[in-house]
Amino acid sequence: MNSSEIVKFNTWKELSKTTSICVLLLTVILVFGNLSKYESVLLIAFEHSPFALFKLTLLIIPYALSIAIPFGYSLALSFVVGKWSNFREIDALRCLGQSPYQLFLPVLTFSFPLCLLVLFASLQWGPTNRNKFDEYRENLVWENISSVMEESGEISIPIGKEQDLFSNSALDSLTSLKGEEIERVTISAQVAGKNIWKYLRICFHNKGDQIQLVVNAQKAEVSRLISQGILNLKLMDIDFEPSMSEKGFFGEQDSLYVSVRELKEPLSFKISQGKKQNLKRVGFLPLCDLANSSPDKKEKRMAKGIISKNLALGLSPAFVAILIIPLATRVGKKDATQSLFLGIILCVGYFSTGTIAQNLLSDSSHSYFSWWLPNLFCLIPVIWRSRMIL
Repeated sequence: MNSSEIVKFNTWKELSKTTSICVLLLTVILVFGNLSKYESVLLIAFEHSPFALFKLTLLIIPYALSIAIPFGYSLALSFVVGKWSNFREIDALRCLGQSPYQLFLPVLTFSFPLCLLVLFASLQWGPTNRNKFDEYRENLVWENISSVMEESGEISIPIGKEQDLFSNSALDSLTSLKGEEIERVTISAQVAGKNIWKYLRICFHNKGDQIQLVVNAQKAEVSRLISQGILNLKLMDIDFEPSMSEKGFFGEQDSLYVSVRELKEPLSFKISQGKKQNLKRVGFLPLCDLANSSPDKKEKRMAKGIISKNLALGLSPAFVAILIIPLATRVGKKDATQSLFLGIILCVGYFSTGTIAQNLLSDSSHSYFSWWLPNLFCLIPVIWRSRMIL
C-alpha cells in the first residue's frame, strides 16, 4: 500500500467515525424535537402500546437524517481537518511530497456517497415516511376517541375560530349564542362503541369555562371524516337546555328545556388537521409530475421549490467540504476545538442564508434557486484561488 492509499484509508476511517457520532447526536436531537411537537399524540401512542411510540420514532428518522447527515458531516469535517492542522499532520504530509490536491481528494470523495444518501433521504425516503408518520398519527387520534370515552367517560374538544358549531339550523334557532363564544366542548357517554354512543351529555363552554348549553341524547351515530379531521354525531332523542343568563348555566335564570326527536344535520367537531395534501410529504416522482403538469401555478412553483431545495441540501456535503477544508486548516492551527465552532457557524450560516433567500425570493418566478445560493457561496475559495493564479 503506497502513501496515497494510506492517506485515503486513514482519512476515510477518521471521517467515518467522527461523522457517525455527529450524525447520531443530531438525529437524536432532531427526532426528539419533531416528536415534541405532538405531545398529546405521544401520550396516546404510549398508552396504546410501546410499539406505536417506536413506530412513530422510526417513521420520523429518515426526515431527521436528511438534515442530520449534511450538518453532521460539516461538523465532523471541521473538527477532523482542524485536528490535522493543529497536530501538524498536514504540514508533515506536504513535506513528504503530498500536494494539497492529493491531500484533500479523499475528503471530497468521501462526501459523494453522503450526497447520494442525503438525496435519497430528502427526495424520497424522508417525505414518504413523514407522510406515513402523519397518517399513523391521525389513526392513533381517531382510534383513541372511543377508548378514552370508555375509560374516562368524557372527551374534551377545543374549538377554533374555523368551527361554526351553530351553523346547524336546529341549534341556531334554539340558542342566541354565536360560534366564536364557545371555547371548548365536552362530550360524555355511558356506552361508547365504535359507531354508536349511548346516553350522551354534551356541554358547550365559553371562554370563561362557563357552560352555555347542555345537550342530552339517548343515542348518537358516530361517523368520522378522517380526510378532513371531522367527527360527526347524529343525535337522536335529544333534550337540551341553553343558558339564558350571562352568569352561565348554573346562574340564577329561568330554565328552558327543549326536546327533539333528532336533528336533521349532525353535530360536527374538528378534532385533527385531517389529511390535507402537503407537498413536503410527496415522493420524488409524483412531485416532479406536479412541478411539470400541475394546473395550479402556485402549486407548480412550490413543487419546483421543494425539489430544488432538496437537491441543494443533498449536494451540500460536497459544496461545504470545499469551503471547510481551507478555513478549518487555518483556524485549527491554534486550537482544534475552534474549528468545531467554525463548523457550527457555517451550518447556521448555510441554513440562515437559504432561509433568508427563500423568503426574499418567495414571490419571484426563480424562487426555487434560493437554496442554491449557500452552495454557490461555498465555491468562494475556489473562485478566489483561481483569480490569484490568473
